[in-house]
Amino acid sequence: MSGMEKERIRIGGLVKQSFVDWDGVLSAVVFTKGCNFRCGYCHNPALVVPALMRERPDVAESEVFDYLARRRGWLDGVVVTGGEPTLHAGLPAFLERVKALGYRVKLDTNGTNPEMLRQLIASGAVDFVAMDIKHFPDAEHYGAVTPLSQAMMDNVLRSIGILRRGGTEYELRTTLLPGIHTPPVRETLRRMFADCRYVFHEFRNTGPDGLVADYPETERFVPVSERADDETAAEMPRFLRLWSASCFSSFAPARVSLRIIRCLSGAGRRLRCCVSAHTGFSVALPQRAAECQAAFIPLFAGVSLQGNRCRRER
Repeated sequence: MSGMEKERIRIGGLVKQSFVDWDGVLSAVVFTKGCNFRCGYCHNPALVVPALMRERPDVAESEVFDYLARRRGWLDGVVVTGGEPTLHAGLPAFLERVKALGYRVKLDTNGTNPEMLRQLIASGAVDFVAMDIKHFPDAEHYGAVTPLSQAMMDNVLRSIGILRRGGTEYELRTTLLPGIHTPPVRETLRRMFADCRYVFHEFRNTGPDGLVADYPETERFVPVSERADDETAAEMPRFLRLWSASCFSSFAPARVSLRIIRCLSGAGRRLRCCVSAHTGFSVALPQRAAECQAAFIPLFAGVSLQGNRCRRER
């Protein structure tokens, strides 16, 4: 791999115009791939879960910069989010090119790379930083939202300190999770960050690819293309049981969608499953997939069938 390739960031998506990602600034939004957190509520699993990242082609940097060059004078800023952008060694060079086009830059981060954050602020590469605060800033409470090491927690604390010392505009923000961020927790967080611009965001229980909690990597599903068909046929029902049980235990009662589960009987076909603690369990099976249907039917004792949809009655 060349030095230039190493310096490129991996881009998973580009929103060409947004009024909501940066208050008062008409922006393009660049989504980087990869994250070192596993927040179950995250609605961008295709940017976080490795199996899904492989399925989504990268957006070329050239495509992003060609677009930004054409939209100068119309757009005001560029938001770089993820995933976690500071995982990419090429982020400073990327932002330098964005700034050279005359754009303001907002960075979304979880704060686990304080050295890069310090570098970006000192060089003027960012005009605004939005940093997530998952819970009280200690490993025990953060661990209720995402697995992390003490070293990662220490880095988060260092990043909070960097922002508090000034150098750029910033905000700290917390996504409020049912059962975790109770009213007393919210009030304590407000007091902790009373000297900062600190905001609460409401939890959204869905996204185009579901939530990160839908894809527990302890039971990661291996795509058909990487396995023999007979092995896949034997394992499919077991994986579905494990995934649905894990989702219920880790994130009930929120709606859970299991997506990108490959259909064993035809390359390229997909199977869409939805699990809800409120409405039961539904599966949409591909047409002309008799082998796949035969594998799943034993899972649905007492189901009613409507077309190609199976639903467990409450």
